[in-house]
Amino acid sequence: MDDETVVVVDPARLQGPEDTPVELGVLSRDLIIGPTGLVNLSNLDVEQLGAESYLFAMLSTGEYIVVHQPGQMDVKIGDGLRVAVNPDALFVFEKASGQAWY
Repeated sequence: MDDETVVVVDPARLQGPEDTPVELGVLSRDLIIGPTGLVNLSNLDVEQLGAESYLFAMLSTGEYIVVHQPGQMDVKIGDGLRVAVNPDALFVFEKASGQAWY
């Protein structure tokens, strides 16, 4: 995600030793495509599978990401997309050990 992206997370989900670096993880199905999304993606490929679609895209940092959406998407290769994250669906991990805090 971009350095300036802000996702509000319930502080109770981040309880752990003070000043412990954490990483946030999100499943591809918990990304939401829409005009109010905070993250810009460049769509590289689309796989339509009947009741669901998989978009293979690139973040502005050059990292690849998969976005899973229900239904058929009217998206073409090369389209720019805006994506939001469902903050209730984030996974919290201790950065050093990889231990999940959920």
